Amino acid sequence: MTDKRFLLAALALSLALVFTGCKSAGFGGRSSSSFVRISQVTSPFDENIAGRTAYNVDGEEILILNKIDFNDDDFEKVELHESDGDYYLSFTFTEDATLRFARYTEEHIGSRFALLADNKVLVHAVIVDPIPGGELYIPVEKEEGLYISSSFKSRK
Repeated sequence: MTDKRFLLAALALSLALVFTGCKSAGFGGRSSSSFVRISQVTSPFDENIAGRTAYNVDGEEILILNKIDFNDDDFEKVELHESDGDYYLSFTFTEDATLRFARYTEEHIGSRFALLADNKVLVHAVIVDPIPGGELYIPVEKEEGLYISSSFKSRK
């Protein structure tokens, strides 16, 4: 299922239908208590970057900046959907965040980002195209999707 998650996320990114993230001008530090967040993934070889946290994702260690580029306040809703027995979460940005995210992805093509929920990496990928649509779609297991969508709703 992990390979399927990565492939679906990569496909969605390459079609510019999904999401991505990286350091962007105009964004200050955000609260680290955010349930859903998008942050930049950094290279393990760049030792000059401070403020990173290592996450183990399917046996691969990735380093994610502690700075939050998009947080709970940037999402209007998070909903679980089912299609032909597969489950996915839709993350809908607010109107303002949709514009910022489109600009953010355009300015950071080639950069890596991670989408986290409850401090767990749901997906990490490379930005290949600007994403102007205001929604991200992430494949998940049903139980994980139910937990994330209900937890997000309870925080709003």
